[in-house]
Amino acid sequence: MDLATHTLTGLLLSRTGMNKSLGRPATVALVVGAVLPDIDFLAGLNGGLSALKFHRDLTHSFFGGFLLALALAALIYRFSSTKRYWPLVGLGYLGILSHIFLDVITSFGTQVLSPFSRERYALDLASLIDPYFTSILALSVLIACLKRDRAPLITGIGLLGLGAYLVFVAYNHSLALERGGEAARLQGITEIKKMAALPQRYGPFNWLVLVETGEKVFRSRLNLLDINPTPWEAYTKSPFNPFVRQAQELAEVKTFLWFSRFPVVTYRNSEEGHIVEYSDLRFVRAGPQSPFFLRIVMDGGGKVKVIESPPPLFRRLLNILLRR
Repeated sequence: MDLATHTLTGLLLSRTGMNKSLGRPATVALVVGAVLPDIDFLAGLNGGLSALKFHRDLTHSFFGGFLLALALAALIYRFSSTKRYWPLVGLGYLGILSHIFLDVITSFGTQVLSPFSRERYALDLASLIDPYFTSILALSVLIACLKRDRAPLITGIGLLGLGAYLVFVAYNHSLALERGGEAARLQGITEIKKMAALPQRYGPFNWLVLVETGEKVFRSRLNLLDINPTPWEAYTKSPFNPFVRQAQELAEVKTFLWFSRFPVVTYRNSEEGHIVEYSDLRFVRAGPQSPFFLRIVMDGGGKVKVIESPPPLFRRLLNILLRR
């Protein structure tokens, strides 16, 4: 999830009363711990596939998170008056675990077992920016700060509210899968091998439904308040030709396909050369400016001329600012 949501989560946890015995250092441990795993954003500064390969890797795992908690507690221990190291480790780790949990409920994928496994886990319950979830957090933190004498009670109610919201979203997720499957079958989409309903930032009723068959991937938007889904978009998974087969052997392509859940490949021949492009249909935005896009250009003999991977993070931010 986004930085604001992680920060608010740390603040909410600090209002439960766990900071009473340690004071402000406990609050620092919880809040900093709640945002610290995203230090791996530095991996995306150079562009390429680094962001896909390293983001939500070791710093977002149970093992790596514990190492971060040890380092965070050591810093707080060194520069504060609190000399209770292991309680600080526990609070920092709690904040880090909250970060891991909030990222796992999204559809991006998180390597919670790194470095022992590269499996990416995603529950598909919340978008990367969920205004409803964040609003519940913000309101709970605000009231807890205004009513300090009742902060633990208010915080408990806020946490229950977040839990109830996630249960509601989980129900909508199962409903979206059910309705999406029915809509696909009505459209003659059979032999379904894989299916997913991905949350959208516009609320718990809006979902992006993806259906994979043997040769194609179908995509449609679904609003649970509307009985009529949008028309299905069909994408061929991979054209079968020597240039695509050769591209599949590249390390960059293997990394991209490892990251992708619903990858599609397009091929075309132009004056520039033989072009093979990869995208992940989980993400609506596509094209060279997307961080989830890979383009391979080869000559007639199959020799790679250009590999266009996602641009560096700072360049993407600059492009966004210039477009505004």
